[in-house]
Amino acid sequence: MEIMKQYIKVSHQYQKKSRKSWIDFDNYYSDNCYHSSLPIIFEKKRKNIIDIGTNTAKFSISALKYDNDVKCSLIDLEGQIELAKQNIEYNHFSDRVDYFSMNILDNDSKLPDNCDVVWMSQFLDCFSIEQIKFIMRKVKAVSNKDTDIFILEPLWDKQQHLSAAFSIQATSLYFTAIANGSSKMYPYKLLIDTIEGEGFKLVNEYHRIGNTYHSLLNFKMLV
Repeated sequence: MEIMKQYIKVSHQYQKKSRKSWIDFDNYYSDNCYHSSLPIIFEKKRKNIIDIGTNTAKFSISALKYDNDVKCSLIDLEGQIELAKQNIEYNHFSDRVDYFSMNILDNDSKLPDNCDVVWMSQFLDCFSIEQIKFIMRKVKAVSNKDTDIFILEPLWDKQQHLSAAFSIQATSLYFTAIANGSSKMYPYKLLIDTIEGEGFKLVNEYHRIGNTYHSLLNFKMLV
């Protein structure tokens, strides 16, 4: 019994350490882009942002701090929503946030409507091309001609240096081989063509935003 208790204790410690390592790794790729992305997003007055794949809610917290009137709808799996909720409450933004726990790949899951911004940060690279098409059809169902869709991704063929492109491709191998067998870091044209094929148009693009290796892509729905 004592051995089992020790095993459970070590297991919990390992899971906690692993979660922290993953979050630190994941956030490392995108945190520095937020301060450069927010002025672009808020060139127009915004009312409600849908943050799909909110993770720890870092982007939403940044947006809520940037504009005192904007509200955010957080979309993610149940476990991630609980983590995001803790961070939202810690930053005292609970009155401006709604939570939607879902698996976006479920046929019956529906995104909330009444948004003027849809935000996806390093989200689409978690999925295959067919899954991205499925997700964008869900986004389209809650969008209109005025909705801005912002997608933040590290596109390997939009890097300044060859070494950066190689590093992103190596990370892509990890995602494909270890994570889920289908996700990858996409090249520019493949991602753009996939999204535009679902009824959207790329209207603005910002590469290596914030002096990083990310691209911020702004789409609107075709009407």
